[in-house]
Amino acid sequence: VLNGAQVTSFEVQPLSETAGIVGQNTIIRLAYDKRDDAAPKSIFAKFALATEERRAHWQYKYINEVQFYKEFAHQVDVSTPQAYFSEFDEETGYALLLLEDCSYGELGDWIKGCSLERMRLVVTEIAKFHATWWEHPALPQVDWAKMQDSEVNKLQGRYLQIADTLDDVPEIPRDPELLQTIKDHAIHFSSWMKFQRQSSPYTLLHNDYHLNNLIFIEDNKLMILDWQTMSMGRGVSDVACLLGKVPIEDRRAHETELLKLYHDTLCENGVVGYSYDQCWDDYRMAIFDGFWKSVHVIANRRQTEAQLNLQRHVLGPRVFAAVLDLNSRETLSRLDTMQI
Repeated sequence: VLNGAQVTSFEVQPLSETAGIVGQNTIIRLAYDKRDDAAPKSIFAKFALATEERRAHWQYKYINEVQFYKEFAHQVDVSTPQAYFSEFDEETGYALLLLEDCSYGELGDWIKGCSLERMRLVVTEIAKFHATWWEHPALPQVDWAKMQDSEVNKLQGRYLQIADTLDDVPEIPRDPELLQTIKDHAIHFSSWMKFQRQSSPYTLLHNDYHLNNLIFIEDNKLMILDWQTMSMGRGVSDVACLLGKVPIEDRRAHETELLKLYHDTLCENGVVGYSYDQCWDDYRMAIFDGFWKSVHVIANRRQTEAQLNLQRHVLGPRVFAAVLDLNSRETLSRLDTMQI
């Protein structure tokens, strides 16, 4: 992106004093030998973890994000930071992304939520992205974006174990309907996951689409961050991830309007043969994605106390309420008769 200017010095500003869970993120401030209006004054850098064992554990996330910027970001007018460099080294497991620094914008806050105007923007942007990749013939060949059956079976085994010992997890509310829903979802988890990730209609998913991964540039522009968990699946899963994590009152007040906006935007951008009724039904089932993740985090108790409290007192109660409000448990019985 430089027009003849050379970097003469740089200053590294870590975003935290310690490495993150998955990687190390920094802002790098740059100085040049001459003026270049195209030269960024700073860039956002994402490094893999320094520890070899942890780096190997999160390798798939590094590959996902590097491949997104290499193969997909330039093919669609998606609101995501410009990538100056993206590479993964198979031999060492190191990865590096040098991205446009968007820190001048306002990072979303999933605890506080946001205005309805901004939520409309967020839903519209992801719908346009989904429409671009809707039933795209290239997606079934993208092996690195698929969840393997062995991983699904491992997750289900742990989920069933949790469901059988819910008395040992008092942090989960003692609501009988909620506890039974956990047990039913654990039983259907494998077929539910296949329905979400392998059945038609499929598209490319962000797969962690929530306000903390979004930067608002005023109220009319959005930057979508963190494509490490990108996968293939039913598009409405991203909407469910988003709405399941906002404050309960906001979701209840605007859920139907926002899902209708999502469906209308799909249709306006070329998606055919996907009715609103099916979209709503898919949404009710997709809301389980945040549900099982919260159950796992709360039951496993392996994260920091701050992360656990976020799930116990904020995100968990929100997605539990969403699943009960939508009677999502009713959708699970259909999986027994579906050909997936």
